[in-house]
Amino acid sequence: MDAKEFRQVLMNVVRERNKKLLGILADAKIGNYEPGSVSFVLPPGYKFHYDEILKNKAFLEEVSQELLGTKIKIECRVDEAHQGPSGEQEHDAMIRKAHGLFAGEIINS
Repeated sequence: MDAKEFRQVLMNVVRERNKKLLGILADAKIGNYEPGSVSFVLPPGYKFHYDEILKNKAFLEEVSQELLGTKIKIECRVDEAHQGPSGEQEHDAMIRKAHGLFAGEIINS
Protein backbone atom coordinates (compact mmCIF):
# COMPACT_ATOMS: atom_id res chain seq x y z
CA MET A 1 0.00 0.00 0.00
CA ASP A 2 1.45 3.38 -0.97
CA ALA A 3 1.24 6.57 1.12
CA LYS A 4 -1.80 7.95 -0.70
CA GLU A 5 -3.76 4.71 -0.32
CA PHE A 6 -2.68 4.39 3.33
CA ARG A 7 -3.92 7.91 4.12
CA GLN A 8 -7.26 7.23 2.44
CA VAL A 9 -7.82 3.94 4.29
CA LEU A 10 -6.65 5.48 7.58
CA MET A 11 -9.09 8.37 7.16
CA ASN A 12 -11.94 5.90 6.52
CA VAL A 13 -11.18 4.01 9.73
CA VAL A 14 -10.76 7.22 11.75
CA ARG A 15 -14.08 8.49 10.31
CA GLU A 16 -15.80 5.49 11.93
CA ARG A 17 -14.05 5.76 15.29
CA ASN A 18 -13.16 9.42 15.98
CA LYS A 19 -14.77 12.23 13.96
CA LYS A 20 -12.89 14.97 15.83
CA LEU A 21 -9.57 13.39 14.89
CA LEU A 22 -10.80 13.03 11.31
CA GLY A 23 -11.14 16.82 11.11
CA ILE A 24 -7.65 17.26 12.54
CA LEU A 25 -6.07 14.77 10.11
CA ALA A 26 -7.80 16.38 7.14
CA ASP A 27 -5.21 19.17 7.33
CA ALA A 28 -2.24 16.81 7.68
CA LYS A 29 -0.23 15.47 4.78
CA ILE A 30 1.89 12.34 4.84
CA GLY A 31 5.46 13.55 5.09
CA ASN A 32 7.38 10.34 5.44
CA TYR A 33 6.05 6.87 4.72
CA GLU A 34 8.45 4.01 5.16
CA PRO A 35 8.45 0.62 6.85
CA GLY A 36 7.75 1.09 10.55
CA SER A 37 7.23 4.85 10.40
CA VAL A 38 4.64 7.34 9.21
CA SER A 39 4.95 11.08 9.73
CA PHE A 40 2.28 13.72 9.33
CA VAL A 41 3.12 17.28 8.32
CA LEU A 42 0.84 20.17 9.22
CA PRO A 43 0.78 23.69 7.79
CA PRO A 44 2.36 26.55 9.79
CA GLY A 45 0.38 27.69 12.80
CA TYR A 46 -1.45 24.39 13.30
CA LYS A 47 -0.15 23.75 16.83
CA PHE A 48 -3.61 22.72 18.10
CA HIS A 49 -3.77 20.06 15.38
CA TYR A 50 -0.24 18.95 16.27
CA ASP A 51 -1.16 18.58 19.94
CA GLU A 52 -4.31 16.61 19.08
CA ILE A 53 -2.40 14.21 16.85
CA LEU A 54 0.12 13.63 19.63
CA LYS A 55 -2.73 13.01 22.13
CA ASN A 56 -4.08 10.38 19.74
CA LYS A 57 -0.71 8.91 18.80
CA ALA A 58 -1.34 5.52 20.44
CA PHE A 59 -4.71 5.23 18.69
CA LEU A 60 -3.16 6.14 15.32
CA GLU A 61 -0.32 3.66 15.82
CA GLU A 62 -2.82 0.92 16.70
CA VAL A 63 -4.97 1.61 13.63
CA SER A 64 -1.90 1.87 11.39
CA GLN A 65 -0.64 -1.46 12.68
CA GLU A 66 -4.03 -3.03 11.91
CA LEU A 67 -3.88 -1.64 8.37
CA LEU A 68 -0.26 -2.44 7.58
CA GLY A 69 0.22 -5.60 9.64
CA THR A 70 3.38 -4.34 11.34
CA LYS A 71 4.29 -2.07 14.24
CA ILE A 72 4.20 1.59 13.17
CA LYS A 73 5.68 4.67 14.83
CA ILE A 74 3.63 7.83 14.22
CA GLU A 75 5.42 11.17 14.11
CA CYS A 76 4.09 14.66 13.49
CA ARG A 77 5.56 18.07 12.78
CA VAL A 78 4.41 21.54 11.85
CA ASP A 79 6.01 22.74 8.62
CA GLU A 80 7.15 26.23 9.57
CA ALA A 81 9.21 26.56 6.38
CA HIS A 82 6.21 27.44 4.22
CA GLN A 83 3.93 30.42 4.55
CA GLY A 84 0.42 29.38 5.57
CA PRO A 85 -2.88 30.80 4.41
CA SER A 86 -4.14 34.13 5.73
CA GLY A 87 -6.54 34.08 8.67
CA GLU A 88 -9.51 34.65 6.36
CA GLN A 89 -8.41 31.90 3.97
CA GLU A 90 -7.89 29.51 6.88
CA HIS A 91 -11.34 30.37 8.25
CA ASP A 92 -12.99 29.75 4.87
CA ALA A 93 -11.14 26.45 4.50
CA MET A 94 -12.28 25.33 7.97
CA ILE A 95 -15.91 26.18 7.10
CA ARG A 96 -15.72 24.15 3.87
CA LYS A 97 -14.11 21.24 5.70
CA ALA A 98 -16.75 21.24 8.46
CA HIS A 99 -19.46 21.38 5.81
CA GLY A 100 -18.00 18.30 4.12
CA LEU A 101 -17.41 16.36 7.32
CA PHE A 102 -20.78 16.97 8.91
CA ALA A 103 -22.95 17.46 5.80
CA GLY A 104 -24.04 20.84 7.14
CA GLU A 105 -25.63 23.76 5.40
CA ILE A 106 -23.85 27.10 4.97
CA ILE A 107 -26.14 30.05 5.60
CA ASN A 108 -24.85 33.46 4.55
CA SER A 109 -26.08 36.32 6.69
